[in-house]
Amino acid sequence: VAQESGAVAALTVGNGRKLVTGPDCGPRLRDMTGEISAVLTLRRWLAVHTPEWRLG
Repeated sequence: VAQESGAVAALTVGNGRKLVTGPDCGPRLRDMTGEISAVLTLRRWLAVHTPEWRLG
């Protein structure tokens, strides 16, 4: 539905973007999110150290 909208097409072209749908989304999402082990390590670190930051 979004691809058929002229407004969405104009917005993506005007901003140098591309609307990606379906099976093409997987590789692009993987490129944007990074390695899962690094993300999980960061989340664990933040979960442990956030209370220290709040207490100052």
